[in-house]
Amino acid sequence: MSVDNSNLINNKNSVTSDILYNLKNSAGTSRRYRINVPPSNGQTFAPGTQMNFSIPCNRKNTYLDGQNSYLRITVKNNDASQMLLDNTGASLINMITINQSGNLIDQVPNYGLLFNYISDFTYDLGAHIGFLSAYLGTSATMTSTGDITLSIAGNTVTNKNVGDKIGSLTAESFSAVRAGLTIQASGQSTICLPLLCAVFLNSDKMIPLGKLKSDIEFIVTLETLTRSIVSTSSPPTAWSIISAELVLEIIELSDTSQMIVDSVSPPEYPIYIHSNEWRYFSNTLPNGSVGNFTSLVSARYNSLKTLVCLPQPTADTTAQNAYSLSSRVNPNIMNYSWRVGQIVVPSKNVTLRNDNTTGGFSEGFIEVMKTFHGYNNNLCRPLIGGAEYNIWDQAASIPLNIAQKAVNTGSYLNGFAIAQELEVYSTRSDVILQGVNTIAQNCFFDCNIDTAVTANYLLNFFANFDVILAIENGVMRTIL
Repeated sequence: MSVDNSNLINNKNSVTSDILYNLKNSAGTSRRYRINVPPSNGQTFAPGTQMNFSIPCNRKNTYLDGQNSYLRITVKNNDASQMLLDNTGASLINMITINQSGNLIDQVPNYGLLFNYISDFTYDLGAHIGFLSAYLGTSATMTSTGDITLSIAGNTVTNKNVGDKIGSLTAESFSAVRAGLTIQASGQSTICLPLLCAVFLNSDKMIPLGKLKSDIEFIVTLETLTRSIVSTSSPPTAWSIISAELVLEIIELSDTSQMIVDSVSPPEYPIYIHSNEWRYFSNTLPNGSVGNFTSLVSARYNSLKTLVCLPQPTADTTAQNAYSLSSRVNPNIMNYSWRVGQIVVPSKNVTLRNDNTTGGFSEGFIEVMKTFHGYNNNLCRPLIGGAEYNIWDQAASIPLNIAQKAVNTGSYLNGFAIAQELEVYSTRSDVILQGVNTIAQNCFFDCNIDTAVTANYLLNFFANFDVILAIENGVMRTIL
């Protein structure tokens, strides 16, 4: 069989790269090494306190590989009863702050809530009970939700009578892995956390530490006791961080290799690095709210990429026996949209519930998946499924395939979320800046609630936006 597509389109002819035998370029002389940075303000830390780290800078020809760096912490249960992490080990962190030369580079409040939301929609069941349980603090097993009894229904078997129990199967909920790692009384566990912030995972390129005159300050604020873990003990289970290190991967170039970098980015000119950041906003939805509801989201940036809304029963956010950073419930929202200035996004409301035309919140779910560029990508397999997403504030509706919210220690079953993609070419954000410019306009979340909510709700909003890290005269700053 011959192939001749020369008349298909006027373009260059080529062959597959599999039979082009060109050699790879050789790397310039360089080396990789790891440094472990301890906190500068102590060795053990209680809930609600800060851990301060300094990332060493002004070392010749060195670069921070943020993609392969992480925070290592060991948490100890100081109580006589067991405790559970809230979904992941990130539940122990409330906020991450990064400063350099007096400039605020990044600050991510409610870090555990954001991290858990992202892990819910990017890692599947196998990942949570598999490799993530080895380092991220997820549960390595699924909590039993009931037994199915197997009994003899026909003729008797030797030494057995009709109706005798001969065994059982355990019915499991996939979302049970969201219950988090169990740490036994007086036990401890080490957790290694990748870092969702501007100079680590979010940065498109390595950070040239050798170009910075002063160290980068990396501050971790720990979460409060009642929000960070789940326990039914009284008084509440106490924990502490007994060991912590910021583990950094550093690349060091030879002078010859550095000359290659300088030929592209001359030392006398500023260096610009693309990255992205998250910011947090909130509002309250009072008990009894019904009808139209609007919330201002003050997300003003040059390139706004994504807006997220995570509704939570307010009582869950401070309860020791509830999943304060994982329980997310639809407060009876029928439909919603966002307003960016005068533009409604999407142009037609997203419908979550219509008794005549819907069953479940599928449209909302697919909009969330679009923000992860994953609804048509088989590599993106969320842990959250229909059973966890279709959760609301009223009695269960079997015809509509919607369940009532779970409470207390079962609240890990609540996995609802709302998100909106704002990029024009959403799958090509790696090569082009294409978010919405909201510098001079407000953003609003508009929704319609058909049945009065039965509790106070906290609406947690996150905005993801492009930033540029600018390095000039030994100082780093952010351009939003």
